[in-house]
Amino acid sequence: MRPYGEEFINNKIYNSKEFEEIADHEHFQSIWMIFTAVEVMDQTSCRDEVYKAFLQHIISKNKDYRSGFIESYMSHDSNKSYLLSIAEKLFCSGYYAMACCVLGMVEDKNYTQLNKIFVMIHEGKFPSTYINNYLRFVPCCDMDDIFKVSALLFNNADVDKTEVAYPHLFQYFWTMGQEVMPYLPIIEKRLLEFDFESDNFYLAKNVVDKMEYILKTFNRPDFARQVNNLVIKYLETYKPNNPFKDLYFSLLPKYQENILDDIIKALASSLEESMFYFNMRYELGSGFGYGAGPLFQCDNDKLKNACKEFSDVLPERFADMCPVCNFRDDGTKMELSDFFVWLVDNYGDNEKVLQSFSSNFGTYSYTGIGSMKGYYVNRQNMFKPLFSHTNPKVAAWAENMYKMEEQEVNYHQLLDDYRDMTNG
Repeated sequence: MRPYGEEFINNKIYNSKEFEEIADHEHFQSIWMIFTAVEVMDQTSCRDEVYKAFLQHIISKNKDYRSGFIESYMSHDSNKSYLLSIAEKLFCSGYYAMACCVLGMVEDKNYTQLNKIFVMIHEGKFPSTYINNYLRFVPCCDMDDIFKVSALLFNNADVDKTEVAYPHLFQYFWTMGQEVMPYLPIIEKRLLEFDFESDNFYLAKNVVDKMEYILKTFNRPDFARQVNNLVIKYLETYKPNNPFKDLYFSLLPKYQENILDDIIKALASSLEESMFYFNMRYELGSGFGYGAGPLFQCDNDKLKNACKEFSDVLPERFADMCPVCNFRDDGTKMELSDFFVWLVDNYGDNEKVLQSFSSNFGTYSYTGIGSMKGYYVNRQNMFKPLFSHTNPKVAAWAENMYKMEEQEVNYHQLLDDYRDMTNG
């Protein structure tokens, strides 16, 4: 691309009609031309002429005009004092968007230019989202630079945190290794401060993803406790869009010693007091599967003791959440789970416990090929051991469940017969 860079300066392309096409459209390979063009510009001492052409082109556009080519060109010009003069001219002409880009290119270690932008935002000259233009070009050479800029953004009341401060912080932390250990307290602080009541669900989920990564990658019991308290508080009311749906797979069972007591109390709260149970029952329990959710991967004895402590509500709710069945070594699901059997042994007189497990048993998804009859036969046979249960209510309930599954077995037998008949 070197000949094109030389041609851009020597043939004064920047002063031609062709330049509008170059400036107004993305050309991803132009960076290689720019390296040469800037070099030749210095050699031929035509900086004033080049930038005069740039400014004439810019002021012919609307005030929010951006040019990837012009911005890239300026960012590779080492004459920072000259660029600062260009930024001043852009500000004077009201082209704040591109001017902020240039201030990022000429920033110093004291962040003089960012503070200048703060003043103009406070004066109402342009919205704080223009800082994103500055951030695109400000050099962040190491972790200290990143967190110095981040602190300035978060500590300024005029800066939109969801549109500016959080995206800036997150762009550097797609993954976090041991190098961020010294900065984990401040990262955790920012995550906990996020306003989950805002309508930016995508960013809220991004915050939760960062929480999950930290909780899984590092050992952070205090952070786990703070996150859990935040979730319990947030979910006191019904939330149709819940960003914390998968969070407890990162919290439990790893941090059960730190948070399980608080989770149990939240699950035992009345719905008038807290809707945590309603919002998280599928995520903490078996959900749309048969196995143990994160809650039931914890100390089951502690959960059983909680049933005794909150006997008016938790046996019923745990029956709705507990694993449906035990998994055998060969992967088949043939036996009712130990936890549910314990529930019916101790709370079988409670109709709500049996009804909740019926609901739990009926909440499932199935993917497979061919006949589903065998699947329902396996479900049906799980109830046979309870036919002889010492509690007649449990035995009667098990027989009724068996009959309901038998209807499914018969229905799928009919489907199989019809399929065989039509397929010849």
